[in-house]
Amino acid sequence: MLLCVAKVFAMDISKQLEMYEVEYHVLQDEMSTVRRSHKGHSGVGVCTANGTSNQLTRLQIENEALHRQKTELLDQLQVTPPYCSIV
Repeated sequence: MLLCVAKVFAMDISKQLEMYEVEYHVLQDEMSTVRRSHKGHSGVGVCTANGTSNQLTRLQIENEALHRQKTELLDQLQVTPPYCSIV
């Protein structure tokens, strides 16, 4: 039982959370690129400097929200009592 508890407390999911955060940003960038390419083909919504600035601001806001969410999840992980089944 103590070994199981020790393993739970020794788990470091921060690397996994960081990887998911990076994946999320890559997917967001890919989705926005696809949207821009579709708009460019239709002749509407060509990307401008102002649009890029708006996108940067939006991504910064999303990044801050993800950092807050990651911190909250890490806090929850530290507070949550470990539940282990003995095999």
